[in-house]
Amino acid sequence: MSSTVSGAEAPTPAPSDAQPEPRHSLVRVLLYTGLTNAVLPLTSLATAPILARELGAHGRGEMAAVVAPMFVLIALASMSLPEAGAYAVAKLKEHPRRVLRNAGQLTLAYGVVAAVLVWVVAPAFLRNAPHLVPLLRAVVLLLPVSMWLLLVRGVLVGMRAHGVVAVERVLTPVLRLAVFVALLVTGSLTVTAAVWGHMLCSVAGGLFLAAALLRRRVVDSGEPPTAHLTRHLASYGLRGWGAVVGNLVVWRLDQVVLVALVTPRQLGYYVVAVSFAEISGMVVNSLRNVLFTESAHRDDRELIARAGRLMVVLVAGAAAVGVVLAEPVMMLLFGADFEPSVRLAQVLVLASIPFCVDQMIAAGIYAEGHPGKRSVSQVTSAAVTVGLLVLLTPSMGAMGAAVATLAAYCVACLISLVTYRRITGLPIRRMLVLERDDVHWVRGKLARVAGRLGR
Repeated sequence: MSSTVSGAEAPTPAPSDAQPEPRHSLVRVLLYTGLTNAVLPLTSLATAPILARELGAHGRGEMAAVVAPMFVLIALASMSLPEAGAYAVAKLKEHPRRVLRNAGQLTLAYGVVAAVLVWVVAPAFLRNAPHLVPLLRAVVLLLPVSMWLLLVRGVLVGMRAHGVVAVERVLTPVLRLAVFVALLVTGSLTVTAAVWGHMLCSVAGGLFLAAALLRRRVVDSGEPPTAHLTRHLASYGLRGWGAVVGNLVVWRLDQVVLVALVTPRQLGYYVVAVSFAEISGMVVNSLRNVLFTESAHRDDRELIARAGRLMVVLVAGAAAVGVVLAEPVMMLLFGADFEPSVRLAQVLVLASIPFCVDQMIAAGIYAEGHPGKRSVSQVTSAAVTVGLLVLLTPSMGAMGAAVATLAAYCVACLISLVTYRRITGLPIRRMLVLERDDVHWVRGKLARVAGRLGR
């Protein structure tokens, strides 16, 4: 496998002590990461009723009209530099802090430009809720900092510091839940307070990662940032940016588009449905980062194939349970006022099956050094999402957005499977159909875990 970026000669690897080997097996890392990352959707499910009942469907939609664009912009304006940083550290063995310095300069420049653009277009974007323009303009000042902190996470992922990243994944949502509860108890839970609480908690989690990176003992050669490395990072990021754009269109831009297409109440129903349906997606999205860096570091394609096979079984079972439990759970948590969210959630739960499989295969495409090929699948699925949103939402409302999401995930998954087959030669069947060796492998791992627990 080639270790080049954009066809150029790869940077000279840094000394081996720049990336100490993790002390735990990959299976333990994946289990730990999956369990800790389940905290995010579970706390979201806990905060969702608080926000829904206190703010109402209209207020919940107004909050989403500010928060959703911010998180889309943070990832979009980062130009895939977090992924580029992770690849440079994990695959090319570049020094983590040198990568952070070089990519950080680009990140802050992109962030300032994006913040200025948002400031200018805010009135047109929020034409259905003009009173939210000052709030969006104030919050967008956090954009450059938030983007830099996302880059820090990417560098830590490349260092395979999965434990530190997992801790942040627990810290941030728990802190957010505590803030919302405190605002509720003190009678201060308004749309403005909820938006600031949500954003500042994310910044706090990022600062924890930055502090953890500074504390890590990594030998620094002291060399200044080089244009050579900067070009490689920018090239990888630009080629992978299409994937980020497409992923955001399907993962979050539906909510942004709905701001302009439906009423805040309809958007509120959709946001509540997403909070229930995205539990498995959030967990798997974090596992993708682990598989990406481990597959790149080990040059192991079978790791991706087995992950895809196991994911089909796991997420299909989880989706079946989610469809059945959607109505009783959502009625209990949100009340009868949010009954329209139930059918939306059931469609989105089904959509999690192709989404989760796609994330596993995407890890392999990134690890092979082909972010541009990943961009093709995501841009195509993004086009499907936008087209179906425009076509279906005027007549179907929020349900049109749910159907568009399901269709886009199926398209993205299919293209990713075909792309990975062309890159590696692995048959698609080997990425989807459970094999006998997988059953024995799982049994062995479970027996080993049970033995440790017994001791």
